[in-house]
Amino acid sequence: MAKRTLENCRLVKRFGEPGKDGNGMCMGFAISETDDEPCMTCKKCKLCTSSQQAPPNKLEGA
Repeated sequence: MAKRTLENCRLVKRFGEPGKDGNGMCMGFAISETDDEPCMTCKKCKLCTSSQQAPPNKLEGA
């Protein structure tokens, strides 16, 4: 199995590169032109910025 890179991503091959953030991570592809939420494929990808978001903080004392 090939190593996961932006060069062998099926979405990048089909639509072109979506851009990178300041850390060099992929910005991912939006669901639609009106919704900039990353698609589920990008959310699951370890190379995408959206997959690296911190989990919500737990309430203290709860």
